[in-house]
Amino acid sequence: FVQARWTYVNGGESTLTRVQEISLNYHIRCEQFARHAANVFFNFNGTAGAWRLRCVEDAGGWTPRTTVEDMDLSLRAYLRGWKFVFLDDVTCDCEIPAVYDAYRKQQHRWSCGPAQLFKIAARAVWRSETTPLAKKIYLIVFFFGTRMFASHLVSFALYCTLIPICATFPEVNIPFWALVYVPLTITISTTVWTKGGWRRAVQYVLCENAMSAVKLMAMLSGFLDWADANEWVVTRKLG
Repeated sequence: FVQARWTYVNGGESTLTRVQEISLNYHIRCEQFARHAANVFFNFNGTAGAWRLRCVEDAGGWTPRTTVEDMDLSLRAYLRGWKFVFLDDVTCDCEIPAVYDAYRKQQHRWSCGPAQLFKIAARAVWRSETTPLAKKIYLIVFFFGTRMFASHLVSFALYCTLIPICATFPEVNIPFWALVYVPLTITISTTVWTKGGWRRAVQYVLCENAMSAVKLMAMLSGFLDWADANEWVVTRKLG
């Protein structure tokens, strides 16, 4: 497939859309671009792209077995030896969810689906004959393990658990570098991909921290097959 870069028609509509724009720009402009440049796996983003029909058919077509059918098809095609292209200089207008309920359900789907897919496809990754060992390790350890799973755990543990405990009980001490330098570095490296993103840095951090509980529970739902694991709600847009 060929994936174009997302731009947003309503990025400046509200605080909610602004913080989403920061997060999405980091994912699209940094993560996806870097993965393509490094010639490692990156997934189709669900829109703003085009698939080769023969690739879709060879990979087994679209399936409803996870809530991230675009990532599922991308992975199966990648393991079959197909190549993907990311075009940073080609843009496509998209709309960001402007209502919190729609945003929450979207993030639940995006956090639950990778856990479902990992359970289903991890063995196929290791058994793939067309994928080099280094790229198999990248998929398991970095793409899924670090980005899709560990990031939710670390965010929730630090901001929703350790910092509140430290503020409530002074005898609990968190190293200054972990409390300040690491979050500051992550925030700067994320907001830099959005023009003027630093102005919304505090709002972005607060929103992401609040959403860490939603993302963590969704991830666990995908791993443990909870009742809402296969809930696929179309993201409501206002047009």
